[in-house]
Amino acid sequence: MARDRRARGESVTSIARHLKIGRSTLYRALADHDQTQPPGRRQQRIGQRR
Repeated sequence: MARDRRARGESVTSIARHLKIGRSTLYRALADHDQTQPPGRRQQRIGQRR
């Protein structure tokens, strides 16, 4: 569901609010499937420095 909404152009913020989860959680969930994110964003994990 979130991937479909993101593909339609909806913001991560609005999707996360609707699902009642944090944006960072949603970014991690989408990272494996969303090739439109910058590579650094896909690979970064909580606690790691850029």
